[in-house]
Parts: sequence; structure tokens; C-alpha cells
Amino acid sequence: MIDPGSRVELLASAHGLRKALRERDRGFCYTLSNFGFITRDQLKEAEEEAGGRRSTIAEQLVASGAITPVRLEEGRAYYVVPTFDPVYEIDLAHTPPDPSLQALLPPDLVERHAMLAVMWIPWRQLLVAMPRPYDVIWITPESFELVIGSRVRPARAPEDVIRKLLASRSSGPSP
Repeated sequence: MIDPGSRVELLASAHGLRKALRERDRGFCYTLSNFGFITRDQLKEAEEEAGGRRSTIAEQLVASGAITPVRLEEGRAYYVVPTFDPVYEIDLAHTPPDPSLQALLPPDLVERHAMLAVMWIPWRQLLVAMPRPYDVIWITPESFELVIGSRVRPARAPEDVIRKLLASRSSGPSP
């Protein structure tokens, strides 16, 4: 049997989790609006509906036809959330990136965040070097799982090294 004090802690913890999930849903839906997946009016209407029905804003957007489930999942690739997973340093001179993996990453995110696909690591995760992984406040692993069929694991590397490698790949081999 759970003592009453623990029950109160569990309820408070569950309430905090629900609140955090609502905030994450709201942030995701604002991202959808910012990237043109939905309009601000559609977002506002879905927020009002979600509040009255105890559902998520994303669920209301799909239910109202403002966005299809497929477009909703496509929009997740643009959403960033906080993560507290440790980010490791990577020395790209000692761990040369596999050029064939770069095509897995969305080009707009590669350009904006200087993302460089490095290698596959255990549990089918793609190791991606970035200069400032916490500035991006990492893109949800679930988003990438939908886009590339795998989760992404960030690693920190110097921006000049990443940009140089990206530029050398885009220019092609020298004659």
C-alpha cells in the first residue's frame, strides 16, 4: 500500500509531467505555424479546442483537418526540444565521417546547424557532429526516426572543421 505522502508526490509528479507534455505540444505546434505547416488562426482554434477537450493541440489540428497526420510527422523534423543527454566531443581527424551518410540529413538543417553525419553507432543511432548541439536544443530523436529511419545522437566538434568537410563534399573531388 502507498502511504498518503507518496500518493501526493506521485500525483504532483504526474501533474508536472502532463504540464510539461502540454508545453511541449504547444511548442511543437508553434513550430508548425512558424514553418508554414498551419496558419496562426488554425493554431489558435486548435488551442481553444484542446483546452476544452483535454486533448493535445496536435490532435485537434488533425481532427479539424488543418493538417494531415503525414504532414504533422513531417513537421516534427523542424521541432527542437530540450534534452539533458550528455553530448560528447568528437575528433573528426581521428573519426572520419562516412560521406554516404550525409544524404540522410535534411539539407536545410545541415546548412542551418552545420550538421555532419559521422557514423552508425550501437542501437541503430546516427552519430551527428555539430558545433553547438545545445544551441539547437536538440531535434527530437523521434523526428529523425521518421525522416531517416533511425535515431540521431549529437556530438560536438569545431564548426570550422565541420564547415570545411561539408564544403569539400559539396565541391566534389579536385581535378
